[in-house]
Amino acid sequence: MKISKLTQQFLAAFPVIGPHSNIEAELMLAGTKPIAQYGLFDLPPNAPVQFKKEVHDRVRLDRAVTDGLLVSTDRTFEFEEGHPVTFRFFAQPENEQEMIEYADGYETAETHTKDYGRYLGYRRRDVALFRLNCSLPDTISRKLIDLNSPFQRAHLRQQLESAGIENPSQYMRDLFETLENDSPT
Repeated sequence: MKISKLTQQFLAAFPVIGPHSNIEAELMLAGTKPIAQYGLFDLPPNAPVQFKKEVHDRVRLDRAVTDGLLVSTDRTFEFEEGHPVTFRFFAQPENEQEMIEYADGYETAETHTKDYGRYLGYRRRDVALFRLNCSLPDTISRKLIDLNSPFQRAHLRQQLESAGIENPSQYMRDLFETLENDSPT
């Protein structure tokens, strides 16, 4: 379904849950997102394409670090005893100190009681909606996410266009098709 540019701008102005969902690498590589984080995990056989994209994106960002375009740091946390989880945090070089501050506070509530959205480049209204959604019962939360869907799509499209991707829908279709058929690297 095609929507007009004006309609897209109107919809994209509303708050969304997950404002950079599935497009963090594209925004980081375009220089429009200050910080991103990725879990380090092995890709299981027959993994869903969303997991393949996450590994694919992390590999792309690792290459950008190697090329000197981004900086990164790893932190391992034990949210559940005996089950360490390692995250890789990426940042634009000018945001390295903020990345370290965010990564150092990630395991504790300290980062999350601060405006963590500021670190990740989120709009205040998106952070407010996310916090509200977290406080709702599951059935209402799921309904809010469903209702938020058109705003989410418009916002993600606008973000990808601002990152220099001319046809975001086709870009994502092609990428997911490639990932569905190939290895993530």
